[in-house]
Amino acid sequence: MVIFKKRTIAQIGFALGVTLASLQAQAFESQRLTNIGESTTQSTKVVAKLNVNEATLEQLMAIKGLGEVKAQAILDYIEKHGKLVSLDELTEVRGIGKKLVSKVSHQLTI
Repeated sequence: MVIFKKRTIAQIGFALGVTLASLQAQAFESQRLTNIGESTTQSTKVVAKLNVNEATLEQLMAIKGLGEVKAQAILDYIEKHGKLVSLDELTEVRGIGKKLVSKVSHQLTI
């Protein structure tokens, strides 16, 4: 009989040599942030978030729901008004409403 020990996500990640930073680097390279950093153990999920204030055009475009025009509008807004203080401030960006902010907020951070 094989006995399995319960492992935390950190233990599993360490055992596999996978770090959150390496997952982020791989995701940014492929410009696919929708599934970045997902590691599941039973019902636990770890998801890395993109910092809007430090993001590039390409990184923002990789967020599902943000195309080139909206991503550029975000960067223009930040350049003109300074760093965002909350994700809700994204509604001040032309073409971005509360519904879109709600849809993408789980992928973003400030």
